Amino acid sequence: MFGNQHRILLGISVSLVILSLVACGGGAPAATPTPPGPPGETPAAPAVTPTQPPAVTPTQPPAPPAADVQARISDSLNRTMGVEGMVLPSYHLEISGSEPVWNAETSQVETKTYTFQADVSGDDIYLVYTRDGETIEGYIIDGGLAKEGGKEYEVVNGELQDSFTMGLTWALMPLGVGIPLVVAATGPTPQGGDSIDGRAAEKYGVDSANAPAGVMGMLGGIINITASRGTAWVDQETGALLQTVLDYEQKFTDPENPDTVLGTGSGHVEVLVTRVGQVTVQLP
Repeated sequence: MFGNQHRILLGISVSLVILSLVACGGGAPAATPTPPGPPGETPAAPAVTPTQPPAVTPTQPPAPPAADVQARISDSLNRTMGVEGMVLPSYHLEISGSEPVWNAETSQVETKTYTFQADVSGDDIYLVYTRDGETIEGYIIDGGLAKEGGKEYEVVNGELQDSFTMGLTWALMPLGVGIPLVVAATGPTPQGGDSIDGRAAEKYGVDSANAPAGVMGMLGGIINITASRGTAWVDQETGALLQTVLDYEQKFTDPENPDTVLGTGSGHVEVLVTRVGQVTVQLP
């Protein structure tokens, strides 16, 4: 929707899903067919199968395969953000959290807090991003600079100024949510249905501690999130993420020697999507 920057998150999600599916083993081997007997030989009569009582019909439909659930959760934020096209016509988005950051000057892990709010209506977005007391406010109109004729504006002292960074801010912000969510989704547990701001949602417990054996070890060479856990609510109709609450751990390594861990820290993130189909965005 807003150019190649958005595909950063999509690529991460797809890569992690593929890795976890590989770790699951790819399914059972196919049965080996029985070779035919010598020519002219009469086939043996098939063994008589004992009569079995009829199977009991479950009162609830079986849970979908874990790989399908994992992929649905991993892709849910992409669908909310419109990576492959908007599935929600409009909505209000709120993200808040704290993230560990490595301070090279003090050689210590620090914690930074942030909030992100956006009104989204098709190709038009109004966003406010606050981090460490500094605020960025702006608009993306008609798809922004990624689309012909689109515009981006930053609000400075109450006045609109042409901007070249609003689209990038919008594209990169979800990474702080997407990576912990995808890692947590390697261990999904369906928890039934729920309702988020009046919309039917699928509720999932997500915890990388429940991932198949070997998955987190494989991911260790790609990302520095070592564990992630929480809950995710996925829109039943569109597959978009409506809400999530996650806690995660992150390690910081020496750029010249990735096997050397310099420090570790904890992060927390919350996402909530509301007012689906009820939001409009207009320049002041």
